[in-house]
Amino acid sequence: MKRRDFVTKVGLGALAGGTLSAPAIKSAHAAPKVLKMVTSWPKNFPGLGTGAREFGELLEAASGGRYQVKLYAGGELVHPLKCHDAVQEGTADLYHSAEYYYKGKSISLAFFTAVPFGFTANEMDAWLLHGGGEKLWDEANADFGIKSLPCGNTGSQMGGWFKKEVNTLDDMKGLKMRMPGLGGDVLKAIGATALTLAGSEIMPALQAGTIDATEWVGPWNDLAFGFYKVAKHYYSPGFHEPGATLSLV
Repeated sequence: MKRRDFVTKVGLGALAGGTLSAPAIKSAHAAPKVLKMVTSWPKNFPGLGTGAREFGELLEAASGGRYQVKLYAGGELVHPLKCHDAVQEGTADLYHSAEYYYKGKSISLAFFTAVPFGFTANEMDAWLLHGGGEKLWDEANADFGIKSLPCGNTGSQMGGWFKKEVNTLDDMKGLKMRMPGLGGDVLKAIGATALTLAGSEIMPALQAGTIDATEWVGPWNDLAFGFYKVAKHYYSPGFHEPGATLSLV
């Protein structure tokens, strides 16, 4: 038998026997599904932005290339604090953010990021994954048609950067501070003004005098913004976020 005839007959036999079925051929050449993911973080920001990027890389690898993530840093596709709206409205497929940014839509969402004097990172994970927390989270987002998952945790955060020294609660009265979530509600209760700003908005607000103080995460993350250049007093630990959960939607 000639080699060409042999190859032809074997190839036809394989097709007839279903060895290379049509769905398999289609799957092998199908274009990957590209998912648009918006975030609340500046591009490649240490820990937060890089974590979102690494998630996209892991998803692509785990799916064998069937899914790819097109990552948008905060402000590239939507405002950094509009990620929840973007997914709900179909502008994006995914987001990496923190739920307390959206407590204006439902105050219950803030509980899935952090509670002042509350759970640490390990305790948050235990509650969400094994204590019924994720079920409650699903209920909180049900009206928005969104499914949220924990995707990272900052750990215990620092108290923040202040332009003026703070020694007593009276020093907090009248202070304008960037602090989102339930921690901001505590500030209001002691006479301070709490503002919710995206990370990229904090330094300009400090420089312009719009705020007198800010919290962000911790020394490593905060260094990238250069808060120390404007606010010379740094306090630790913070009461507001003992273990802040980041969310993937």
